Amino acid sequence: MLKFTALAAAALFVLGCGQTIEPTPSEPAADPAVPLSAEERIDLIEERIHSLEVRTANLVSAALIPVTGDEGYSVVHTSHGPLFLILEDVRVQGDGQAITLRVGNPSSAEFSGLTFVAAWGPSFAVERPDDAPPLPPIAQRRRDVEVSSALPAGSWTNVRFTMGPVRAEDFGTLIIRDVSIESVSLTNPQ
Repeated sequence: MLKFTALAAAALFVLGCGQTIEPTPSEPAADPAVPLSAEERIDLIEERIHSLEVRTANLVSAALIPVTGDEGYSVVHTSHGPLFLILEDVRVQGDGQAITLRVGNPSSAEFSGLTFVAAWGPSFAVERPDDAPPLPPIAQRRRDVEVSSALPAGSWTNVRFTMGPVRAEDFGTLIIRDVSIESVSLTNPQ
């Protein structure tokens, strides 16, 4: 049996060695018989780096925070560094929900002009009943939030806002995305 396994592995290895990998559409097909010059290799590497930079610049950082239970903190990334988020409190207010979100600034800089998009969705841990009313479109489940107070360095700041209209049983997840910071301040050493 061991001999058979070794032969099968060797056969798969030999078959795999003969395969060619097709270039992606963004990469030029190179003739393996003609080596690339150093300049052509540099150009190809620069194109690949640029492609990766464009793709990573368009990545969206978002936090999905469960409304029920103690889940610790979430991290959302900004162009100035990470922010920590804790859902401190959710209370019914009229036909919506009043939210207290603790925002932690772990950096040594003070941030001001914080804005983000807050949205709500159902709980991902609990299946919605078949007879539950449909949720409104996502455009009606989001709001832009502007924070007037600064986020001091190395500390937590409570941010309060309301979401609605939303029924308490439909409000299972708070989504924070499109986070931006207008300005950064550092203290001068004395």
